[in-house]
Amino acid sequence: MNDRMAASVLFLCLFCLGSAEAGKLLVVPSDGSHWTGMKPLVKELGRRGNQVVVVIPEASLSMGPSQHTTTLTYPVNYTKAQLEEQVNAGVSALTSVDISTDLARLQNFIRTLDLLNVLATRNVEGLLSNKDLLKKLQEYNFDAILADPFEPVGAIAGEYLSIPAIYIQTNHPCGADTLASQCPAPASYVPQPLTHFTDRMNLWQRSVNLVRTLLQPMACE
Repeated sequence: MNDRMAASVLFLCLFCLGSAEAGKLLVVPSDGSHWTGMKPLVKELGRRGNQVVVVIPEASLSMGPSQHTTTLTYPVNYTKAQLEEQVNAGVSALTSVDISTDLARLQNFIRTLDLLNVLATRNVEGLLSNKDLLKKLQEYNFDAILADPFEPVGAIAGEYLSIPAIYIQTNHPCGADTLASQCPAPASYVPQPLTHFTDRMNLWQRSVNLVRTLLQPMACE
């Protein structure tokens, strides 16, 4: 996340929470580099006097308590060691395959979604099955939720609690960021993820990109 994006999200958060008095913000981040980019923003919002509650799974690669925030955890059916093993195995498999052809890149894209689906589903089940934690979150009466839509758990929590959501993420694998911002993304000019195409595509690349665009909803489903 670059400085301009961080400043924009910070302004949006402060606007939703109110400038005259401190607000209550629920944060549901994603693991790894996603949390690394969000953490400074979350700490700054807490330092400015807002009540910031961060909800994370008990086992994670990088997430944990941070200054000026309250951290709540929910149990999951995996350990940190198991998570590391699965992620490392998945990354090794994805990086070792041949992606010299368009078909191979499409297959690699689907494998990536399969890996993310397994990880994300377990976190959603862990949070939504924890009725005590959900009741506690409702009692906070949050003003907004800051979530990373790379995983659906934050978006689902926001819907469940009926609070306004602020999403911080770029280049979502399923194009959710483009849909949410309602930005035009014609297949002739905007390359699909993992195609290695640029905005300057020849006729063959545009055709492949169009097929990928049409297949993406099915792959993401």
